[in-house]
Amino acid sequence: MNRSVERLVAALREELTEYGEMLVLLDQQQAAMNRQTRDLRQCGESIDAQFRAITQAVRRREEEQRQLAAQLGIEDPTALPALLSRLPSEYQPLLDALFQENSRLLSRIQQRTASFKNPLS
Repeated sequence: MNRSVERLVAALREELTEYGEMLVLLDQQQAAMNRQTRDLRQCGESIDAQFRAITQAVRRREEEQRQLAAQLGIEDPTALPALLSRLPSEYQPLLDALFQENSRLLSRIQQRTASFKNPLS
């Protein structure tokens, strides 16, 4: 089981990295918009590529989460409290922190992209 937990930790870290990269790209896009430069198109292409990278990272994490949940006999792999409570205690704080930070960064990305769609908000 420790190997499965380590794979989930790695997948969560990868997802966290991808979210962080997206926030950097969104900052670059905002700067390009403010300067009204030709870099804006490049930023858009980079953001599209990063959305694809995030999608892959999320899918990988979800698969690792499903496999670990199945190993632990948990029917709903999205039930994080059930998953965390069944893990060895030394992994619980790390996984909880990674899940929370990923959720926080995803919320920031959603807020930022929503403001691009509606500049008046």
